Amino acid sequence: MAETAAILHPPAIASDHHSIEALSADTAAEAKAAGNYQITNTTLITPDGVIYRTYGICGIDIAGAVIEFPDISPRKEAVAALIEWCNLLELAPRHLDDAVTDFLENDCLS
Repeated sequence: MAETAAILHPPAIASDHHSIEALSADTAAEAKAAGNYQITNTTLITPDGVIYRTYGICGIDIAGAVIEFPDISPRKEAVAALIEWCNLLELAPRHLDDAVTDFLENDCLS
């Protein structure tokens, strides 16, 4: 059900030439981006014409790119619980993919 993250701008690629200051700046940027996840909603149409709404999660990574998982569940409450958990724990954006996967695999939608 979950789709691969839609990244609108590719994140910066780390290299072995980063200075300690640059790594610290990356860490600070990641901390700033963590805990700011929001719910998204999308209206979809099945092949037989049934219209339904599905909910997802989005956030901003350290490079300022939008990361979005637009189709997690048609249950708004389930996705809102995931977002609340991610924000409460100040989940780093690089771990959002794992959090969504774990959420779906561990039957958190029931």
